[in-house]
Amino acid sequence: MSAAEQFLIKELKKGEKLLWSGIPLQGLRMTGNEFYEIPFSLMWIGFCFFWQGSAVMHYLQKRDLGSIFMVFWGVPFLLMGFYMLIGRYLHESYQRSRTYYGVTSDRIIILINGKTDQEAKSISLRNLDEMSVTERKNGNGDILFGRNSVGRHGSSLNDAPRFAPIAEVRKVYDLIKQAQQELN
Repeated sequence: MSAAEQFLIKELKKGEKLLWSGIPLQGLRMTGNEFYEIPFSLMWIGFCFFWQGSAVMHYLQKRDLGSIFMVFWGVPFLLMGFYMLIGRYLHESYQRSRTYYGVTSDRIIILINGKTDQEAKSISLRNLDEMSVTERKNGNGDILFGRNSVGRHGSSLNDAPRFAPIAEVRKVYDLIKQAQQELN
């Protein structure tokens, strides 16, 4: 029995059958938005180093309270830059390592297992009116349940539940469609 099955079986209702279980693809992953985000992160960090260097030099010359304030003022911005450049990938990889997906005879389950708590999202197959699949050439991809909200300037807010990214995405998508048909 896989780790995903062990966690998901605890979530099953009486008479519900687990049809598929899986986990997101693991490791560090890039999504395609990096073409803009990585250069911006590098410019941000570059400016922060310039700021910090100037602030430290000013402090070494003046040794006053205002100078030390300038040094400390730049630290959160530098940390934010490192998060934008590297930390977000590590955080997202960590989140995926604790996530389990399941398709049952009645619903879709997304389970996030934390150290102290567990978050479970459930989507009824009967009420699932919109679902889309994105399949890459290697067979991996994402299944989006519902619709993403669109923010200002047409950007996606990525708030809809999803299986992302998973292997053999078309197989799972077809299984969900078949389970929906069997309910009707």
